Amino acid sequence: DGSFLDSSVTAGLSNEEENETTRITRVVNSFVNLVPVGLRSTENGGYEQYLSESQRQYSTVLTSLKKQGIDPYSVPPHSTPHERQNGKRRELFYEGPFLRTLFNALGNIPYQPYEINLELTGIVSKVCLRPEHFLSLYLVESSLVRFVPEANSLHSVLHRVATLLASAVMARPDYEVCLKATRLRLITDQTIQSPVEDNKWITTFENIVVIEELCKELAAIAYIKNKHRLSLT
Repeated sequence: DGSFLDSSVTAGLSNEEENETTRITRVVNSFVNLVPVGLRSTENGGYEQYLSESQRQYSTVLTSLKKQGIDPYSVPPHSTPHERQNGKRRELFYEGPFLRTLFNALGNIPYQPYEINLELTGIVSKVCLRPEHFLSLYLVESSLVRFVPEANSLHSVLHRVATLLASAVMARPDYEVCLKATRLRLITDQTIQSPVEDNKWITTFENIVVIEELCKELAAIAYIKNKHRLSLT
């Protein structure tokens, strides 16, 4: 219902002077840049590789909603819970049990097996494909708005995860070699001799690839959703 938004959001959202291309770039880069350059397992692979599949999935979601007679872009009434009303303090924002559980699971990516994290990121991308106004604003476009202090965001959770993973591996002199070898093994599904032997290190490098690819996919989803919104105006 928009209760995660701080009082300054109204001005930010109503400002139509910002170039739409700039807006899209900001949202896309907010995900692409979550993974530090030194932690990226590939130099050339960007979010563009996910555009086609994200477009297909988003179209499927929109078609399904329309068949149910649901307007995917309807904006529900937005109160101003950040303000005091009748002298009473506002209620603290609560994202709900599903999103809280999802965020907690994402925060545990550095400590979870690769297979679990792979399933988890699939759930995240599906939720982010939902077109509902406030859900999309909360999950995908959080870089454009200001949240109330207690509100967690997908962006902040992923930033913490990327920071934890970076601090775990960057002390290794051979971390770049290990990371690229891990990516090659996961992407090609080939048996490749890796300099990483300890299972804990193997899982860490695998999860770096997971978070890197998730951020690219979320960037693609953000791009597709914003482009589609523009096509309707």
